[in-house]
Amino acid sequence: AAVMLKKRDWDEAELILGYAAGLAPRDAALREASARAASGRGDYAKAAARLREAAALAPSDRSLRLELALVELLGGDPRPALAAVPSTEGEKSALALVLRGLALSKTGDKAGADECFRKASVFRDRPFIAAFSAALAGEEAGPAVPRAIK
Repeated sequence: AAVMLKKRDWDEAELILGYAAGLAPRDAALREASARAASGRGDYAKAAARLREAAALAPSDRSLRLELALVELLGGDPRPALAAVPSTEGEKSALALVLRGLALSKTGDKAGADECFRKASVFRDRPFIAAFSAALAGEEAGPAVPRAIK
């Protein structure tokens, strides 16, 4: 299935993943891969459903919730995306802050979005996300961003 996903053969990947899910119904990775195939086809509702299944099977996996938030945003409704983003209280994840900021922006909460983007713009270990966040916040990228990205 991984080869089919790389080849962007979404239908063949779904066929293989469906068979595999029947053999391993408690495997979160299979649900996540199925979500990627659905996303590739532009079926964000199905992708979100598969990611919710995966998150239920692996509740401690924050990356599944971040991927779910992204898929929900791509699907056009920011409210489920906000619910899917892990809490950003004291957050150490620049990506979670950016996703929350994008969702807040879509709901019309510009101040909340800008706050998230500003917080994400200072991450030294994530220079691309920091530069992207600074641009979204309408600020100059800070010292955390290497000159090559500025």
